[in-house]
Parts: sequence; structure tokens; C-alpha cells
Amino acid sequence: MIVKHVGKHGDRKVAIVFREVPGEEHMALVVYPETLPVQMHDALMRTIEGAQAQTAENLGDALFRELFPDGRPMLQTFHSEGMLKKVQTKQVVVTPNPSKMEAEARGLLAESARLQKEAAIMSGAVPETSSTTAKSKRGRPSNASKAVADAAN
Repeated sequence: MIVKHVGKHGDRKVAIVFREVPGEEHMALVVYPETLPVQMHDALMRTIEGAQAQTAENLGDALFRELFPDGRPMLQTFHSEGMLKKVQTKQVVVTPNPSKMEAEARGLLAESARLQKEAAIMSGAVPETSSTTAKSKRGRPSNASKAVADAAN
């Protein structure tokens, strides 16, 4: 399972609290989980893995609403104890979400297969049938069919 708001800064793991600092879009605010006391680390990780954080655009939005086991507000505590670190966004590496990438890849593969089929029909390699006809309602080839035919020639 890939978790949002987690990345690396150099060789250190980070929790990405805000991807951009207002007025300094080239900077991000992060927390280094390995530097936290165990109770704070565990609470942070539970929050990151929770539904609120996974649906939030920024982890900071979820941290604002969450409390540590001792009752202190998470985001405010990270700030007041100097645990929020400002780093350049280009230095933070985020692992891409594989489910989103897989869905996009499936869509691209389906489109590619459709275009290959149209190209084969236009070149005469595959006879047209009523289900594979690439003509518009007026009986003329559609723009997509023309483009595929041009690309095939």
C-alpha cells in the first residue's frame, strides 16, 4: 500500500506536512519521523495512514485536527517544538501512487488498441464490420479515422 504525504529528503524519510509554503512555493514543510520520540512517531504514523490524512491535500490539514496521546494538538506541537523543517521542494522525492498510474496505463493501452484496430481497418488488413466501422453518422470517415489513416500511410 502506498501512503500519501511520505517521501525522502536525501536519504532520510520525511512526512510532508505542507508541499508548499505560502509565498515560498519552492519550499515545503516536513517532519523527520525518525527524530521523534516513540509516542509522537507512532501517533504521527497512525494519522498519516488514517482516512483523514489520505484524503487531505496536505497532511497539515489532518494534523491540525489530531491530538497526541497526551492531548496536545499535533500540528501546533510540531511547530512550537521546532520539529517542522523547511526544505526545498525539489529535494523531496515522493513515491508515485501506483493505483493512479495503473488506471492511466490501462486507459492508454485501451486507446492504443482502438487506434491500432482503426489503422488496420483503414489499411484494408481487417475487413470492416458494423461494430468496427469508423465512420460518422453521415457516412464520412471521422476525424479520428482520418488521422489514423494518415498516420498509417
